[in-house]
Amino acid sequence: MRAASIVWEGRVTAAIETRSGYVPIRTVNERLGTAWRLSLEAILRSGQWERLRAWHRDSGEKKLASRQSDSS
Repeated sequence: MRAASIVWEGRVTAAIETRSGYVPIRTVNERLGTAWRLSLEAILRSGQWERLRAWHRDSGEKKLASRQSDSS
């Protein structure tokens, strides 16, 4: 899994890389009902990084791909 900080809607936010580009964490939370912190710094400091990676590996990547194809 790759993540980055991006500027989205005028704010710096964490984003997850998908096959079609980066998806802001806020969008992931809204579409999939998750509650990840919104900045990479907060994700790292809160200890969510390993849980986020495990979620992505176990089901999140497929859920993101499914949601992206639904919205196309």
